[in-house]
Amino acid sequence: MRETNHILPPIFPYRYAIGAAAPFGISTPLSKLFLNQFQPVSLAAFLYLGCGIGISALFFARNAAPREKTKEITGPDRKDIPWLLGAIIAGGIFAPVLLFEGLSITTAATPSLLLNFEATATTIIAFFLFAEKMNEKSISALVFIALGGIILSLSGNTGTPLSLGAFAVIAACILWGFENNLTCRISTKDPLLITAVKGITAGTFLFLVSRIFNESLPSALIISGLMVLGFLCYGLSIFFFIKSLNIAGAARKSSMFATSPSIGVFGSWLIFPEKPGILFFATLIIMAAGTFLLFSEKEVTKNIRIP
Repeated sequence: MRETNHILPPIFPYRYAIGAAAPFGISTPLSKLFLNQFQPVSLAAFLYLGCGIGISALFFARNAAPREKTKEITGPDRKDIPWLLGAIIAGGIFAPVLLFEGLSITTAATPSLLLNFEATATTIIAFFLFAEKMNEKSISALVFIALGGIILSLSGNTGTPLSLGAFAVIAACILWGFENNLTCRISTKDPLLITAVKGITAGTFLFLVSRIFNESLPSALIISGLMVLGFLCYGLSIFFFIKSLNIAGAARKSSMFATSPSIGVFGSWLIFPEKPGILFFATLIIMAAGTFLLFSEKEVTKNIRIP
C-alpha cells in the first residue's frame, strides 16, 4: 500500500538509500571542522540533539497537518523496545564517539574511506544473526572492503605501525552494523518517531556524560550551527535509512549505502588541504572495487524474520 501520511513524498526505493548516504557521508569532514571547539563526546551529543529536535519538529508538523485517511504508521510498541534501545546504545552513543575520537587523530579522508567497513559489518551480522542472504559476489566485495580497512589500520599517519584512529573508526562501523540490523527489526514502524527518539535519547545521554567530565563548550552560535548540521546530516540520513531498510533489508541496504564513504572522501579533499599518500590511493582503489561489487549485487535480498 502506498503511504500518503508522511511529510516527504514517496520516492523510488534506491533514492531513500542515497538520501541516507549523501548527508552522512559529508557529515564526517564537516564534523572535523568542529573538533577544534568540541571534544568527541560533546560533538556527538549536540549532533544527535540537533537530529532529535529537528526530526521531532517534522514529526509534530506532520501530525498537525491534515492527512488522507489511509493506513496509519504506528510507532514502536513494547516488543520493539529492546531493538530500539540496542540501536541507540550501539549506534547513537558509542559509535559516534569512537568515530570522532578516530577523526581527531587522522585526516578527514581516512575515516571517510573506512566507513566502507560499515557495509561489511552490516552484511556479515545480517547473514550470521538474521539469516539474510549472501553469495560469492557479495562475499568477494566484503573481502575487498575489509582488506582496505586492514591496510589503513596497519599504516599510521604518525609513523607508528598501527593507526589507533583507524581502529576506532572500524569499531564504530561494527557498532553501526549492529545498529543497522537492530533497526531493521522495527523499520516498518514510524521512521520519523524512531529517528526523533534516537536523536533525543542518545543526545541527552551524551550531553550528561560531557557535563560529568566537564568538557568545555564554545559559544551558543557554534553550538547552534553544529545542531543544524546534526539535523541535516544525521536526522535526515537516519530517516531515509529507516525507509530504505523497510524496502531493502539490512544486507541489501548496506550495498546502496556504500556510496556514503566516497562522498565523504571527496568532501574532505574539498574542505581540507590534505595530501594522502600512495597507500591511501591504493586502498581507495581496493575499496572502490569492493563497493562496486556490493552495489551491483542483485541477489542480496530481504529475508528477515521480524518477531
